[in-house]
Amino acid sequence: MRSLKSQAWALVLFFLDTCVLSLRALVRCLRASPAVAGNRRQRLILVRPDALGDFVIWSATFETLRRLYPQERYEWVWIGTPAQAGFARLFDLFDQLIVVNTTRFRSFFGVGYRLQTLWRLCNVHSDILIHPIRSREFLIGDAIARAIPAKHKFASRGDLTNSANWQLRLADRFYTQVFPFFGGGSELDFTADFASKLSGGPSVALVPDLRQLAGNAPASAVAERYFLVLPGAGWEGREWGVERFIEASERIQRQKGWLAVWAGSEAEQRRFSNLVQKSQVRSHDRMGKTSVHELLGLIAGAEMVLCNETGGAHLAAACSVPSLVITGGGHFERFAPWGTMRVLAKKMPCFGCNWHCIYPFSGRKPVPCIDKIEMEQVLQAVREL
Repeated sequence: MRSLKSQAWALVLFFLDTCVLSLRALVRCLRASPAVAGNRRQRLILVRPDALGDFVIWSATFETLRRLYPQERYEWVWIGTPAQAGFARLFDLFDQLIVVNTTRFRSFFGVGYRLQTLWRLCNVHSDILIHPIRSREFLIGDAIARAIPAKHKFASRGDLTNSANWQLRLADRFYTQVFPFFGGGSELDFTADFASKLSGGPSVALVPDLRQLAGNAPASAVAERYFLVLPGAGWEGREWGVERFIEASERIQRQKGWLAVWAGSEAEQRRFSNLVQKSQVRSHDRMGKTSVHELLGLIAGAEMVLCNETGGAHLAAACSVPSLVITGGGHFERFAPWGTMRVLAKKMPCFGCNWHCIYPFSGRKPVPCIDKIEMEQVLQAVREL
């Protein structure tokens, strides 16, 4: 988000946000403040509007947060994306979930939705607000944190992956305390570091463990041994290709005899199901038919998971299920591998590009660093798994 056009749009939205927040503050001043019960629980707001995989990694901090903000004293409010909402509901933590469609929230055609959302968030008073994201976004997470009245607001200085330097410096003023971050390391390292600064204790490695949630998930209806295939990745450039996944599945099936179970979103069902059903692979298609809890059950029962770098890969690692994850160089080694995850990548000098590919490529094909990963490499990695 560093082009002149995007930064100009950020300034326009910042001005509009300021108008809405100033008007809301004026209305609040003109109205008498309602009486507040003296014995009410304090309110903790957690702002996490990013991807499902990020949320899975962050879930490792929940025990630390429970100790710092026990639920008998704090009402927990979560603010995040529709993709995360089903996962957030699985935890016995949140008294309230507020869902923000981040695509609409930052787009030109979603200005009305943005201003309505900010007006609503101005009424969500809080005692403590935490924005525990390494790569903050000026137009999303920072804007949400700015709108919510809170006595204490905590964030990390983070990095410049999703914001320009001036945006990050301006947004730092929205918080009462911004923890320093010196860059580098994996997302697990950042999560542990942030939890340590929040608690004032030592930084201890934190690894998500969702085995208990998976154990409580609906049992898989698949009556035989199977492996799970997740062919989507949210963006076509990060997808190895469903045709390749079909071929790999057919060859794994010949070798192991396992059933191939396919899972993914409704959008991925529309894109992939017809191709899977026409293939020679003995398959059970669950794309577009599973909730996050049901997906956990499918993952927990699988022999292995074959996928792109997506939320399902992190769910598998958190359930201690072996997975082979095909990835590129956008955020190489930041989010993966960890736990039982095995990553397969074709290293290139341009790695670390934040998915802004420097090479020309067709929108219907993956970026070159993923496109170069060959079938035999995948099959060899499966044998090693």
